Amino acid sequence: MTKEQLRTHLFKLTETEKRALNNEDSRLPPTHYNKIKSETGEDIYVFDFETHHRMRRERYAHLGSYLDNTQIEIIKHARYTKTPMHIHSFIEMFYVYAGSVTSVINNEKIELTEGDICLLDPDVPHTILDTGENDIIINFLMSKSYFSTTMLSRLSTNSTIFNFLIHALSNLQQKQQYILFACQESPIAKEIIENILCEYYEPSIGSKDIIDAYMVVIFFEMLRAFQKQNVNENKDSKQTYLGDILQYIEEQQGQCTLQSVAKHFGFNANYLSRLIKNQIGKNFKDLIQELRFNKAATLLRTTSLPIEEIANEIGYNNLGFFYQKFNLMYGLSPKQYRDKEKARNE
Repeated sequence: MTKEQLRTHLFKLTETEKRALNNEDSRLPPTHYNKIKSETGEDIYVFDFETHHRMRRERYAHLGSYLDNTQIEIIKHARYTKTPMHIHSFIEMFYVYAGSVTSVINNEKIELTEGDICLLDPDVPHTILDTGENDIIINFLMSKSYFSTTMLSRLSTNSTIFNFLIHALSNLQQKQQYILFACQESPIAKEIIENILCEYYEPSIGSKDIIDAYMVVIFFEMLRAFQKQNVNENKDSKQTYLGDILQYIEEQQGQCTLQSVAKHFGFNANYLSRLIKNQIGKNFKDLIQELRFNKAATLLRTTSLPIEEIANEIGYNNLGFFYQKFNLMYGLSPKQYRDKEKARNE
């Protein structure tokens, strides 16, 4: 399937959309899902992954074995339809492929335009308001196990800035239960999502693995958009973004001092030390040590360098001390870590 064929496919009227245009009731049949009452007495439907999966298999039998045991479903939101207020037992990510959409999340109206991505926690009441001919929304439904095993294991990295962003995202999501990512300026995001959809609608050998790999790329693009948004917010308030400081330290590969970093950003060293401690819960010395051992772990995974040489590479001449610290951070000796990573990738 080409990108042009995909666009034609997405804008083509589905049977559900045809019924909606004919003024037929296009609500999801209540018998398919359980429902609960909100505090105001409103019906809230409970969408579970298993029911979605069963319905997809019945409706798209032509996809064959691709839908067997899948932990991710991709669904185009039906235009012109009335979506009831609902919650999910799974994680949802929806992407505005074209046009715009108004979503109501926890009684808050959220406006999204082409290129926006919204990541929703389970059990968050939400709905999508009326959509028109030019509004194409793609829903990615991920089981909790898919997100925790497939996604997070592939996303694991030894980057300090990455871990900082994940921590910031986690804190934000705990407060809001959803996160918006403005990916309009990312030429990669739309292209990758189009590639995912082409693989999904015309599956072939390796499609599942390809989609999983693309999903990792999308998540990294979301992180980049999130970081850029934070940078811009701090520029507007004329504050230095801690992410910039961490990225600078990481680029220096830990070969810097508290004084040199403070001078680079125009800070007092004591102020910078307090800022890092308050924001990420580590002092500067521990942060530098973490960076160096992250580099050691990367070298253990990706090279066959002797362990002693890796220790020297990150500035530790005392091999016994290196082993002790590495085991403390990773719960394994350097050799055990290398063997485990090698076995996982075979």
